[in-house]
Order: sequence, then structure tokens, then C-alpha cells
Amino acid sequence: MQVYVRVRAAETEYEWARGRVVRRLERDAARVLVQLSDGDETVEVDEARDVRMANELAAGQTLADVENLDALTHLHEAAFVDYLAQRYSVDQVYCRSGAVLIAVNPFKEIQGLYDLHKFHSDMPGWTALPPHVFSIAEGAYRSLRRRLQEPGESKKNQTILVSGESGAGKTETTKFIMNYLAESSRSAASAEGGSKRRRAISGSELMSANPILECFGNARTLRNDNSSRFGKFVRMFFEGHELDESLRMVGTSVETYLLEKVRVVHQNDGERNFHVFYELLAGADDDKKCELHLENLTAQEFQYISGGQCFQRNDGVRDDKQFQLVMQSMKVLGFTDVEQGAIWKILSALLHLGNVLFVSSSEDEGEEDNGTASAPCQLATASPSSLTVQQHLDFVSNLFAIDQLELIPALTTRKITVGGETFHSNLSLAQCGDARDAMARSLYAFLFQFLVSKVNSASPQVQLPANPANRVAAKDAAPCISVLDIFGFEEFEINQFEQFCINYANEKLQYQFIQEILLTEQQAHIEEGIKWNAVDYEDNSLCLEMVEQRPTGIFSLLDEECVVPKGSDAGFARKMYQRLQDHSYFSASRIDQADFAFQVHHYAGNVRYQAEGFCEKNKDQPNAELFSVLGKTSDAHLRELFDFFKASESVQLQSGQPKLRRRSSVLSSVGIGSQFKQQLASLLDVVQQTQTHYIRCIKPNDESASDKFDMAKVSSQLRYGGVLKAVEIMRQSYPVRMLHADFVKQYQLLVAAKDSSEWTASNLLDVLEIDHAELVRGGNFEMVSLFFRPEVLPHLDLDFSDREGNTAIHLATQLQVKFASRVLELLLCFGADANFVNFLKQTPLHLCSMIKRSGSATCELMETLLRHKADPQKVDFLKRSPLHYCIEKDMEDEAVLLMKHGADMNLPDGEGVRVVTSPKATGLLRYLRVTPSWIPDTDVNECMVCLEPFPFFFSRKCHCDRCGRVCCSDCAPSSSSWNGRFCFDCKHYAHYS
Repeated sequence: MQVYVRVRAAETEYEWARGRVVRRLERDAARVLVQLSDGDETVEVDEARDVRMANELAAGQTLADVENLDALTHLHEAAFVDYLAQRYSVDQVYCRSGAVLIAVNPFKEIQGLYDLHKFHSDMPGWTALPPHVFSIAEGAYRSLRRRLQEPGESKKNQTILVSGESGAGKTETTKFIMNYLAESSRSAASAEGGSKRRRAISGSELMSANPILECFGNARTLRNDNSSRFGKFVRMFFEGHELDESLRMVGTSVETYLLEKVRVVHQNDGERNFHVFYELLAGADDDKKCELHLENLTAQEFQYISGGQCFQRNDGVRDDKQFQLVMQSMKVLGFTDVEQGAIWKILSALLHLGNVLFVSSSEDEGEEDNGTASAPCQLATASPSSLTVQQHLDFVSNLFAIDQLELIPALTTRKITVGGETFHSNLSLAQCGDARDAMARSLYAFLFQFLVSKVNSASPQVQLPANPANRVAAKDAAPCISVLDIFGFEEFEINQFEQFCINYANEKLQYQFIQEILLTEQQAHIEEGIKWNAVDYEDNSLCLEMVEQRPTGIFSLLDEECVVPKGSDAGFARKMYQRLQDHSYFSASRIDQADFAFQVHHYAGNVRYQAEGFCEKNKDQPNAELFSVLGKTSDAHLRELFDFFKASESVQLQSGQPKLRRRSSVLSSVGIGSQFKQQLASLLDVVQQTQTHYIRCIKPNDESASDKFDMAKVSSQLRYGGVLKAVEIMRQSYPVRMLHADFVKQYQLLVAAKDSSEWTASNLLDVLEIDHAELVRGGNFEMVSLFFRPEVLPHLDLDFSDREGNTAIHLATQLQVKFASRVLELLLCFGADANFVNFLKQTPLHLCSMIKRSGSATCELMETLLRHKADPQKVDFLKRSPLHYCIEKDMEDEAVLLMKHGADMNLPDGEGVRVVTSPKATGLLRYLRVTPSWIPDTDVNECMVCLEPFPFFFSRKCHCDRCGRVCCSDCAPSSSSWNGRFCFDCKHYAHYS
């Protein structure tokens, strides 16, 4: 008997190993002897505590062949991890359970995995889609379209929540979703031809913003070479039409959250600043560097980007190439040369600003930093580069086009107004550095906000009212599919304010996941009287309450300390120790308190945070005097940007952006943490009004190495991410529900004609032969709902679009043989269109040609359709006819039938491929009934028979008058009896073109 056994060997971190039970111990019946699979070693273990059953599969089948987790008999932690490992070893990185897709990052390119053409051509029409990120996107698209056709349907809009720790592949997954939706909707739109609806957005247009957002918002961290240091919520808006069922993407918007601004001035060891700084230095040409005063300077010479002593990426991406890609993306999105120039000037000025260092005045030397200085600090002489501090300051003034005599006092003094009189207070050495860094952080944050604004304005927008309140309502009402890509859970050696906010966001998303997947599902089954085995789960609501509640929550205590005169990080820490010491999700040992640290017991584990820097980052107040100086710039283009920054000050709490407040306004302010809390609450309010789809990304190892699967690493992610509990729920749940009356209304068409009033859900289910294992009849059968397994209704779903029956024939082509022909005949006799197309522009003939059935079943369906005027020449969104698919699937009899009804062998598909060029086509030539379409000589560069290329000069191309093929002289030999050349295969005249 195959089992998993818990081993406690010191040399391994993962506690489970595969093995075989040899025998039960005679001296202790509760213990068994297990032989491990990876050697001859045997271990004695407690059966109840240390042994878990393994999945026994049919002969010749492996775990890697199982796509759906629900098909496994045993699915505890050990079996789950082993299942993922076996699939990962053969490059199967996706699996699914119910509504949750699990994606393991392969850290390499898998050939054909993200080939849109291949995915669409293999997509099995109306049956269940395979586990794939494209399937999640396709499911959201179909669900949006279906729900828009139901006036009373709630939660029309769709949201795809992508979660996982840093480096698990969330950003790449988001890009795959966006590109799929853009290209798929565009393909459907282009097939409409003369429609006057708005042009659909292409995938390349949609993805053109990504290089910019990644350049300015991503950085190399210890865990990920391209880690997103901000969260984003992307909405893709769609437009439908009453005359067809397709939706096309007509607009997008991007909302960003919690940019990690502190990275602009500080990086941990082994990490980089944002990519853009390194890309600018590596990719700018000499003229641009000269203009920006960056000639002969390297990244190692700038304080702001050398703090982590890390200057290269390890993922194979070159900074100089990325810079050119960013420049190209800016042009595509409509950034003017002037705007681009202003952006590079600001970035260069920030680099030089970081090298502006100060020293205490002579009378303050040796004194402690008490918050003020008796004399203003002076500029230092030496800088981290080969230039002096004064030269760097000159460059800052030049790039900003401001008066240096006004800039220096703004960096070294503070204005205080008392009783109408203004005084200047000198800043201490530390405060001068803080003022400089605050200016850099705020400038970069405003610049990032400007870039997001430009990206949004470059995309076609839905028509929204001018009133901001109405804009929100209108945007929420517009049909859309949204993708949430937010930071993964983080834990470093030193965790600060940024990690606290990031982990709080993950805590909120975990709560949303629990509510949606676990509690809602469980409650629905219990209310309907369905047998349900309660699933224990980790309720993190108390942890969220500890962070959010007023007035004793962590964010409230932080805001309180920030408005107290001389409030400090130490004071904030002491308040937490006093008020939260008894909370079950908070702890602070004596060692922690000595370091002003505290621990939060997150769902993912305990994280120790340093209180140092919390107050400063929560206030994040850029010096208003500094921005007043910048507003006096003589550069008109920079002034426009700075005006944009000032306008950003009017954005209220929902924006979460810094404001240029004077110190007197702090008492009425809300901290950055509380702003982020409100942002996140508003975001999740939006998400809860939509139908959600979940993708859990898994990082297989910490080295970002391909073909390496760390079982302990994966196991911990499955455990703390709630995936194990979610799968346990899905395995026993029936997530698809329908009212009895609705079920009868939709599916009575699939059975023999009968008065609709005579059908009940009970006898309809029996006639359709739905396995009771796939159905639970809610408590008493006459109760409200029928509960189905998710794979049942795709085979029956006649209500996916047109209720009159046109699109129902697409489904009928894929029913069981004993139903299909009968249903087709019934539908066609009642006026259904045999040439009606679905959203992929596929006719019923297309769908027949994609499913190879036993015997003559498919031919019978095709004959029924052809008898009712089905056109074999119709092409789908890939420009492929049914004949293309028949040849591809080796369906010879079906291909002959299509040829007899006029199918054109010479019709090119979207890639220019013709059936006539296939070796399988030779046997079809004798069935030609109509003259094939003409193949222009210019389109053919090689003989269609022997595949030898035609010579560039003196090439003689022969055309067959019957099959239309173009061949060389050797394949169209001359014959005196024919008095000319003839086609070798179809034995018909061929002539030189």
C-alpha cells in the first residue's frame, strides 16, 4: 500500500516522504513499518499521526496526467505537494480545483504554453476548459457576456484576483490575462467587418503601458529580480451590441496603490532602487547624458541608487535594452518629446540631489542632534562621486531651472509663522538630510502618479460624467473585467512600515478569499439542507480588527502619535505595548521592546516589525517651501509638471498620495497608513460587487531557478495561503446552482417534444441521465435550488446566448451521439440558422470538425447541417474552414463529405496555410466538385508537391487547371499523349504560368 510518511530527519526540511507499508508491528499494533521509495531505508511510525494515504491510479496513469484536483481520492498536504511536484517535472504548471486556479512559476519559457493561436484551435468549444491562465480569462469573458444578457442578474462585472508571494509570477500572470482578453475580443470584433462600433483595443496597445509601469514601479529585491513595488487594479471595459453576442474591449484604466517611495532614497543590502535609474544610466545616448549632466558617471557614484550595492539584474534582462523599450512605449502612448524630456530631467535631478550632502556649522560640531541648530548647516565638499557637492547642487538647480540661492535655505531652514510674523529656524544635520530625502520621495511619487495619469489618458476611455461622484458610479456600471495584482506577502530580516502595509493588504485579501470561497460556500450548502462536513479554517478577522479598529488599532495609534508634539517611533511602540499586550495576534518580548519592535501573528506566520521610521513614513510631509521653490522654475514644461503635482494635492483620501501640507495642518490630517486602509476598503467594496475568479501563484523555490521544486517552500505557501482549505471546500461543494423552474426552462429542448407544463426538474434530470454523483438535490427535492458540480452544465448550457436556438446548435454538435442528431434536426426544422457563428466565429460545422467521434457519428451530424444549407466555406476568427480542422484531426471521411459539398482546398487560413499543400490532401483530389480558388504565383515560393524552392531566376511554375496547385516542372511532367504537361496527382492538364 502506497503512503506518505512523516519523517523527522534533521537533513531535510520537508517532513513527508513517499513510501510503502511493509507490515504492522506485532509489539505495537498502532505502529507500522514503512519502506521509503527513494532507497532501502525503513522507518517505524505511528500510523494515525505519521501516515497518509497516497493516490492509487490506473495502470499507465500518473499524477501528472490529472488536471483537476477534485479527481484525486486523497488530497491532504503531502498528496497535494507531490501532485504539484510531479506535474511541475513535466512542465505542467497549472491545475484547478473548483473556482481556484493554481499556477506554479516555471522560471523558464515553456514552448507553446502561451500560444494564443494554439490555445484557441485546441479549445474544446463548449466543454470544460483546461487548467490555464487563458481559461480563467476566457471564463471571465464568457461569464460577463452571459450575465449582460440577463437583465436581473447581479454581479455582472468580473474580477480576477491574482495572489501569491513576491516572485510567484503574479505580474506575468496579469499580463497574460490582459493580452488574452484584448486579442480574443479584438479577433471577435474584427470578424464583424462593417460594424460601426468602436475599434477594439489590440493586445500590443494594451501591453504598451507595462514597460513604463514596470520601469518606474518595479525593482530588484532579495526575492525577485523584477518585483512590483506597488499594487495595481486594472479595469478593462467592454462594449456589447444587441445584434451580436461578442464583446470588444474599448477602454482601460489603471489604479495604483502604495508605491514604495522609501526605495528612492534607501535600499537594503542586495537590492536595487527602481529600475528606471539604472536603465537611464545604461541606455541613454551620449547627447542625452550630456544634457542631463550624467556623462562619465556610473550608478556606483550616486548615493540614492548604490545603497544596496547591487547594480545588475540576474534574470537576463539588460538595462540598456529596457530603456529603449520604455522610450518606444512612451511614443506609442503619446508622450511628447517635451514630456519625455521633463521626466528625464526630474530623474537626473533626483540622482544629483542624493549627492547633495551637508555638514554641521562650526559652532554645532560635536553637539547632539536636538532638532535644531544654532547656525544653518553648510554644504559638504566631497560627494560619493568624482564631482563635488557644489557641482551636484549646480546640476540640480540647472535641471530644475530654479534659483540656487532659494533652494539652499529651503533645504536647511524651516519657516515658522507665529502671530503673523515669520521666523526661520535652522534645521539640524539630520533634518537637512530628511528634508532632502522627503523632497526626493515626494517628487518621485508625483512623477509616478503623472505617468499613470498619462497611461490612462492614452487608452480609449468609457464615457464618464464630469462629476467625480457620478464618475465612480458610471465606471462601476460599465461592463468590465478587472485584474487585481497586489504585492505578495513579505518578510525580511528587518521589516518596516512598507512591509506592514503590504502584509496588511494581504491579510485583507485573505479575508476576502475566506469569505468568498470558504464561508459563503459552506453556508449555502447548510441552508439548503445538503450534507456538509465542516471545514476548520484560520479566521483572521481578529488580526484585521487589531490593525483597523478605532481608537486602539495600530493605524489609529500611529495617527495619534503623529499629531502629538514631538511624537516619536518610541512613543508609538510604547502605546502598542500598553494597549495591545493582551491581544492574541500581537506580541512583544522584552528583547523586542528594547529594540522598539513588535510582532504581528499574520495568517502567513509571525512577522517582527521595527517601529523605527513608522511615524515619519506615516506623515510623509514634503516641505512646502521646497515645492514653492520648484514652482518658480523658468522651464515652462517643468512648470506644467509641477502644476500637475500641485493639482494632485486636491485628491482626497481615496488617492492615497502625499500632500504638500504645512506643519500646522498635521493635526487635522490622516496618516498614509489610514489612507491606505480606506483605499483598500473601497477597492474590496468594488470587488465584492463582482463575480470573482481566483489565481493562486506558487513560487517553487527561493533561487528563482527553473526545474527546481522545493517541497517545503511549496507546502508552506499552500498552508498559509489557505489553498488547502479552499480545495477541501471545493472537493465537497456543488458550486453551480439553478432554480428548478429555470433548469426546466433552459434544458427541456434537449429531450423529446412534450408539453412544457408536464416537465419537472426531477424527470428531466432522469431523462438527461445526469449522474447523481454530479448533482445534489437541495435537501427535499422540492426546495429552491439544484446544486451541480462545475463540469456538468457546460455540456448542457443552451442559455449561453440566443434563446431562439441559433447558438443552441453549437452545443448540439457536442452532445452525446444519441441526442445530437435528434436535437440538431429539431432546431433546424424550427428555423435555427445552420451558419450561425459563436463568439469565435465558429459555425456548427467547425465544431463538428473539431471532435473526432467513433464510427460515422460526425458525418451524420455534418450531413444534417449540410442538408440545411450549412456553408463549408465559412471561416472562423483564425480564417480556418471546417476542412482545415478535418485534415488536422485526420478525419478523412468528414473531409471527403465537405469536399463533395464544395469545400475549397486552396482556401488559405490566417497563416497562409492551404489544405492542398498537406500530404493528406492527395486522396481528396478525386472528390473535387467545384474549381478551387486561384493561387497567385507570387504567393508560392516552393513546389506544392515536392516542397523544393523555386529558383530566383528562370523559375517555371506550373498551374494545375483542376486542383489549382502550383508545382515545378518535375512534378508536372510533359507527355506527348497529353500534348503538354499534366498534374502528377490529379492527372489533369497543367500549364506554365
